[in-house]
Amino acid sequence: MKLSVSYCGVLIRSSSVGVEEFSQSGLKMAAQKFAAVVVPLWTVTASVVFCIAALTGFNGNLTNPGNSVTLVCQSDDPSVVVQFFRKGVDLASDKTGKYSIGNINENVNKTLTVHKVGEQDLGEYLCQTAATPKPVSVTLYSKPVVSPISTPSNLIEGETLELTCVAWGLPTPRCTWLKEGRVLSASDPGVSFSDMKTPLNASVANARLTVVGMKRSDQTDYTCSAAGDTGPTNVTAYVRVKDRLAAVWPAIGIVIVIILTIVIIIFAERRRRQNEAKLHPQ
Repeated sequence: MKLSVSYCGVLIRSSSVGVEEFSQSGLKMAAQKFAAVVVPLWTVTASVVFCIAALTGFNGNLTNPGNSVTLVCQSDDPSVVVQFFRKGVDLASDKTGKYSIGNINENVNKTLTVHKVGEQDLGEYLCQTAATPKPVSVTLYSKPVVSPISTPSNLIEGETLELTCVAWGLPTPRCTWLKEGRVLSASDPGVSFSDMKTPLNASVANARLTVVGMKRSDQTDYTCSAAGDTGPTNVTAYVRVKDRLAAVWPAIGIVIVIILTIVIIIFAERRRRQNEAKLHPQ
């Protein structure tokens, strides 16, 4: 019995392209040409099959959280006992429902399905048998996932704008900010950036944008482009900037109404007195 660690086929089940098979030789050539083989998961309806191999960069590209991924440990012996490990833990002991272990191809190939993939599920997975003292690894990568940008609702001219780009992925993305499609720089007046931590404590560079002294002309689209080795993910938000006097306009309106009311009362009282004088001349 031996564990296949050289190369293997990939099967993609997709609602947009049907069923497509990549041959062993074709995958091997692709692996030799590129450092990583990227399979888009946003077209996946059932699963994407990865073969655990000696290709340490063999990975999947995840665009939306919540997809499931199936990893395949390929063997030529249906009786072999295969173990899957994640961070030193035998996943067969998992009781959370996050992982499912099964078989395909007449029990020759053992599968590990990771359900509802999120940031905490990215990284290295190991496959090992009694006949393979050294485990074989596969790394699950992710295209950056970015949440919608929350914008201030009452930003007034002269105030400071702070926008946060909540992003995660593997490799950890780096953020670039754009204003109306133009890349912002720390050398721009009033502009600065700061890093942020993901829930798993990964540091995302330039995730927070700060602009001091906003002007009415700064009311426009702001885009966060979170980029990793698998490409960027962009999220855009429109920022409104109110006039400096916007806060006092309601008070001015109230004062005007009061003044008009007083004028009307005075005018009405004067007319009343004039009419009384006509009816009761002295």
